[in-house]
Amino acid sequence: MRTVLIRTDGDHSLGMGHVYRSVSIADEIRRRRFRTVIVTKSRGLDRVIPKRHRIRRITGSPGSIRRAVREEDPAVSVIDKLEVGTGELGILADGSPTVGIDYTGKNKGLLGRGINMLYQRTGLSGRNSFSGFEYAVLNRKMARLAPIRVSKDVRRVLVMQGGADTRCYIPAIIRALGDVPGSFTVGVVAGISFKCWRELDAAIAGSPHGVRTYHNAKNMGPIMSGSDMAVTAGGVSSLELCHLGVPSVIVCGEPFEAETASMLQRRGFGTSLGFRRAPSRRKIAAAVGRLINDHARRRSMNRAGRALVDGRGTERTVDRILEVAG
Repeated sequence: MRTVLIRTDGDHSLGMGHVYRSVSIADEIRRRRFRTVIVTKSRGLDRVIPKRHRIRRITGSPGSIRRAVREEDPAVSVIDKLEVGTGELGILADGSPTVGIDYTGKNKGLLGRGINMLYQRTGLSGRNSFSGFEYAVLNRKMARLAPIRVSKDVRRVLVMQGGADTRCYIPAIIRALGDVPGSFTVGVVAGISFKCWRELDAAIAGSPHGVRTYHNAKNMGPIMSGSDMAVTAGGVSSLELCHLGVPSVIVCGEPFEAETASMLQRRGFGTSLGFRRAPSRRKIAAAVGRLINDHARRRSMNRAGRALVDGRGTERTVDRILEVAG
């Protein structure tokens, strides 16, 4: 049985989206009767990655990644990171064909193939690349869920900023929602690497809306599909909400997320507020208020979202990966 090596990292500073996506890719690859090994420099991922997957930790030394490649003998290496060093990428490429997932590094020309769902403009381009929201990777449970039905009244707003909320935006968003009139409640998803508990508790204490917090939720599908709209970051979660047709205001947690958010907005899903180091309370409140009061716009986003992300992107992505495995 041949092996697919998946190179990824995740923690509070990097976020966790690449790790969760790598697990979904690994699950699908295993269904195709390949072995997988997730290779990472990050510590503690055994608390996040299911035990069915094998994890191999490496250090920053060239010898560590070289040993991993030699001992694992992969049929193909998948890099689910924005960038790795040129030396490391060269070692991976010497050992097997390489496929980058949303890889935007300056050395991306060294990749054998690129698949871009979030960073369709800045990822690898040309004849060896495949780009589009149709490649959006979702876990199997999420992919099977039906889109929500858009109610005239908004009763529940979901707030999320990935698995880490590296810049501590969630408390600011909660304060902004406090300026929006209405009888809705707020659900807050705080991922496993969330650190801003003191600020979040203070924001919740001052909110006029009822707030429920979900910490390290194992199954996000029901939480998302139980919401009437969302305020989200511009990473993998935005594509999950798109698939479920949950109308969204996108507050980008990093500058590079603005590319995805603006592209989604142009295609009919989401209101993008772009990236700001200090999110504007006034602009968030205004955008949320407008969307709450615009039932037709929310219905339009619902239809557009499902058309963009149909739930079969994981299979398409793995098809492209295994094409180069020989």
